[in-house]
Amino acid sequence: MDNNTIKILKGPDRVRKRPAVIFGSNGKKGAVQAVRMVLSIFINEAVKGHCSQIGLQVLNETTVKVISHDRGFLISDTEVDGHPEWYYKFCEMYPAPCKPKDNGFAYELGINGDSLYSKCDVSPKFRFSTSTDFDICCVQYASSNMIIRSFKDGQNKALLFEKGVFLKQEEKPCEGQNRTEITFKPDEEVFGKFTLSVDDFREYLRAAAVTVRGLKFRLYDKETDHTEEFCYEGGAVDYIKESVAEPVLIFQDELEARGRERYNRPEYSARLKITVGFKKDTSEMLCFHNFKLKNRISSYAYKVKYDMMDSVKKVLDIDSDSFINDFENSIVLLVESNCEPYHTVYCDLSNQKVDNRLLNEMSEDIVGRRFYDFVKQNREKLAEIFVG
Repeated sequence: MDNNTIKILKGPDRVRKRPAVIFGSNGKKGAVQAVRMVLSIFINEAVKGHCSQIGLQVLNETTVKVISHDRGFLISDTEVDGHPEWYYKFCEMYPAPCKPKDNGFAYELGINGDSLYSKCDVSPKFRFSTSTDFDICCVQYASSNMIIRSFKDGQNKALLFEKGVFLKQEEKPCEGQNRTEITFKPDEEVFGKFTLSVDDFREYLRAAAVTVRGLKFRLYDKETDHTEEFCYEGGAVDYIKESVAEPVLIFQDELEARGRERYNRPEYSARLKITVGFKKDTSEMLCFHNFKLKNRISSYAYKVKYDMMDSVKKVLDIDSDSFINDFENSIVLLVESNCEPYHTVYCDLSNQKVDNRLLNEMSEDIVGRRFYDFVKQNREKLAEIFVG
């Protein structure tokens, strides 16, 4: 191989020629991930308190429609460097230059889901950015066709794309509440032959409803005309109660702190919430980071589980090599964490397994002191579960 064989990809080919790099797969899993990436943008909007309901409609085996009852996408025709502002949101994977701010330039990031609505902002609830891991532009590039429709301030604006190329813009008056609709078909030229169904998204939406308490998700199957709803006002506690028939013993605690990964790295804010339910013959472990369910369990989540097991063994005076199996088959554990995306430390390039030093230290504080006190206070109930 020499320099003459290296080709620089431009435009939609940056995604269409290497889908596995962006979506993790060039097959059905990649198509499913593309849908989840769109859902993540709306989940971020809900975190800020601007979205009350998210709907996912499976229209056929290859096409989906996402409806968000939010403030509406900002589709602005104001030109920046020769392109309308929306161009940098849907047709470009890199930042769009904005006006100078303070000591440098402010950028409206194409990889930041917040910028689809307005300038980048910070979650008022958690005091750090909730930007998406991927860009709507990548999904647009990888779609056979996509229609982005914004109902905002009495105007229905739509952008139509085909195979990563902009076709036309439509605009007409409308009535009703602001909302956003995205209808798209992941391209078979990118992902190969695939079949989408509601089963591909049910658990993802159910898990997402846990992290954003009170947000309603609606999953609609056009073929069967059946709708499912997911909403947990009590978050992880309600999820455990639904998953496990009562009575169930539940511990929940959360901690927010500031720290740094190394002495020469800047400080950042982080939040960790641990919820665990105890009951025989139940076994489930879910790990969320920045309001997204991770496919791989993070290092601090494993640490939480084993530290909890050690606390129970110590208080109940259990000395058995098989206790680890008994413990794992008697808990439902949910670990939720948050920190600024650019401070998130991953174990590998999959961006699924988080390994932050600060989160590890926070888990030690919650389990080492608070959970240990919980175990001592509920010694008799736990003994019924693990000793019999």
